[in-house]
Amino acid sequence: MAIESVLSTISKVANADLSGSQFCGVILDNTGQLVLPGSGGANKNIFGVLQDKPTLGRAGVVAFGGETKMLVGTGGIAAGGYVSVDANGAAVAQSGSNTIIGVCTIAGAAGQIGSVMLKLGQSA
Repeated sequence: MAIESVLSTISKVANADLSGSQFCGVILDNTGQLVLPGSGGANKNIFGVLQDKPTLGRAGVVAFGGETKMLVGTGGIAAGGYVSVDANGAAVAQSGSNTIIGVCTIAGAAGQIGSVMLKLGQSA
């Protein structure tokens, strides 16, 4: 079972319908609003992990520090391993030079909710 601990959060307006993206990594677009990473997500500067389900134009809460739940992407994530994100913001095992967003604290298979201790801004 995934858990989360005390989180550092901030609210930002969504520039897309993110109602289906709770617990996914998000970035800021050029207007300073929340969007999914899109293609090349693994190498983008992830702003944090979305904690709720905002629709277009509504504020969403984003965790940028602490242990958070995350939707797990293809291949799953293993406890103790570095985590990156895919184009949809889902947590995947970090590989190569992909940007590290944190360390997996509770493993998960694709489609499950795992837990990640955020360590944003780290390079491989």
